[in-house]
Amino acid sequence: MLEFLLTLLVIFFLSQVLLGPVLVRYMQWARTDPEILPVLPNELAQPRMDKVAAYRKELEALGFDFIGYYDIPDLMPNVQVTFALLQNATLKIWAMVPVLRSKALEVCYVEFSTEFSDREELCTNNSSQLQAFIRTPGKKMFQFPKVNDPGTLLKLHHYLSGIHFRNKTVVMVGRDNALKYLKASITRDFIVQAELGFYYLDKDGEKFRPSWKGAILMTWKLVFPVNIIRKIWLNAKAKKIMKEAGFSTTP
Repeated sequence: MLEFLLTLLVIFFLSQVLLGPVLVRYMQWARTDPEILPVLPNELAQPRMDKVAAYRKELEALGFDFIGYYDIPDLMPNVQVTFALLQNATLKIWAMVPVLRSKALEVCYVEFSTEFSDREELCTNNSSQLQAFIRTPGKKMFQFPKVNDPGTLLKLHHYLSGIHFRNKTVVMVGRDNALKYLKASITRDFIVQAELGFYYLDKDGEKFRPSWKGAILMTWKLVFPVNIIRKIWLNAKAKKIMKEAGFSTTP
């Protein structure tokens, strides 16, 4: 029985490691010009709307101005992205409450984002979802999966900004240009990944597609047991930063 179970485990592992990159290489893509559509609150399904609305209320209490609910229906295949967008013009910080939905999962979280004049960016969120993108020098992202309070997450964002972007000039466009900025930011992320060789632009110039290098690395980062190791490391890193910043690390 043990031998049979081990055989199944090996087959499962090899199918992910070998077949996974092939599926990602030929079936995944990201649109170069994604459509961002406004969404009415009653168009968001419950209980999803309850979670987003609760986060929105907390963010507004922190001084963020609500801009709107939006949907990105065609960014990637089999993934829907809906989000609330807010802005604090005084602090020059964006806040988003994205809901990512696919057949396999649904994730809702809060993310704060600050951009600097040299096109560098700091993102701080409480998503528990592992990132498939390859990290780039110009964009620092920190995740705190166990921090449910937006106020605490915002304080961590300020702390990280002071640590990693001391004396940097913060920039922010007005709310009238928020969607234009957001679309440009999404596209820029894929352009940077393409410049590093993990994506490429298809012949029609309409989609970014994973290269073989990108497909292999993105797949292997998410398969067992790498995903378990990364989650342990992610939580340990978050706990370490919170301790250094003077926050309680008790869940």
